Amino acid sequence: AILEAVKDTPALAIIIRNRELLISDCSNNAIIDRYELSNVEERESKTILTTAGGDEFVLETTADGRFLTKTKGKPNLPFDKMRIIR
Repeated sequence: AILEAVKDTPALAIIIRNRELLISDCSNNAIIDRYELSNVEERESKTILTTAGGDEFVLETTADGRFLTKTKGKPNLPFDKMRIIR
């Protein structure tokens, strides 16, 4: 999925595979961050992604669009919530 973070930042991609959540820069395909997933849980219209380090991300669809939100853990990314644009 391609993500829109904040104005004037590159588009980001999220990839979930082999129990990993990868976040990469679409302009050069560089991996920005990598998380080992310990649990993936479906709840209502949300997917909860828990990492081995205790971070938690939520993938959800709302009336305003699809979003990836970091809900637990250190704010080491330049954003807390990103809109998925495709």
